[in-house]
Amino acid sequence: MPRQGYHKKNKTVVFFLERSMPMIEKKVSVIVPIYNAEKYLNKCLESIIGQTYKNLEIILVDDGSSDNSPTICDAWAQIDSRIRVIHKKNGGVSSARNAGIDLTQGDYIGFVDADDWIEPNMYEVLINNAEKFSADKSSCGYVYYGQQTVCDPSESCTVLQNSDEMRLRIVGSRNNAVWCAIYSGSVVGNVRFNESLKVAEDWLFNYQVCLKTSSEVIVETPLYHYEDNIGSAMHGINEKKISDRISVLEYIWNSEYNREKRLPQLAGEYVPAFFYGADECIRENLYKEKWYKKKVKKELSGKLMFILRSDMSRIVKIKVLMYVFAHPLYVRYIKKKHA
Repeated sequence: MPRQGYHKKNKTVVFFLERSMPMIEKKVSVIVPIYNAEKYLNKCLESIIGQTYKNLEIILVDDGSSDNSPTICDAWAQIDSRIRVIHKKNGGVSSARNAGIDLTQGDYIGFVDADDWIEPNMYEVLINNAEKFSADKSSCGYVYYGQQTVCDPSESCTVLQNSDEMRLRIVGSRNNAVWCAIYSGSVVGNVRFNESLKVAEDWLFNYQVCLKTSSEVIVETPLYHYEDNIGSAMHGINEKKISDRISVLEYIWNSEYNREKRLPQLAGEYVPAFFYGADECIRENLYKEKWYKKKVKKELSGKLMFILRSDMSRIVKIKVLMYVFAHPLYVRYIKKKHA
């Protein structure tokens, strides 16, 4: 049995896992969205096929690739009977993930991007944690490609049994990667990725799944290797990407703000998430664009009183006031900070 600690205030339970973990034969459906990833694909698939947890359903979704990715997918399907391949017209990563979800037959659903790779025991750790603690979501840490990681299955994990805390982590964009987690298939249900979003689609997906989740287990051990690919949707910013991020943030804010029991910590999670995008616009010299002034600069104004009445630090409140009422000064502050 795991040893247990308990934080009464937020109903967070911390467990210390035993080094020996039993294998639980629930099936995990692993969805890999693929678009022109021939450079990385073999390493990615090798890491999935080589998992210590073997009861996997591996769904490769070729999203209209124009390189050698389709051929690589078909070749791997001939090697491993657990692999299923879908070839579809290009529709973006959300479309590819949704196509995979529609075909899943597993008890749990996971995602791996085609330019990333995973540690051999990732799914063993995730599913054993999920089953051990009856959690609807089980996640781990990640590192950027090339960074060193030490995989210690005895590392402590945290179980969130408070839906308020789970949602707050997502409001603050602290728990939004879908590729280092598994989800109960029954909880995912009919939740799908929003295919109109260029970015933040995983943020919205996680929030909508969280509304149906009773508990989540998190181990910080980095078992996922994320390739910071310069050609990915995460690189570079423009009006569409910033607009999508703000739209998702606004959706989540409104959902939480209009709850009968409004969370006092809401502002403390929202403000850093907002400044993440706003400050990037300033660093990239996009703050003079009309769309920035219309969509970004005015974003905090309607929430100002709620933010100022919150228990956020005085320094953060001054930062918010400077952004709203002395924006040129705030721009100089950010540029000097990142010079």
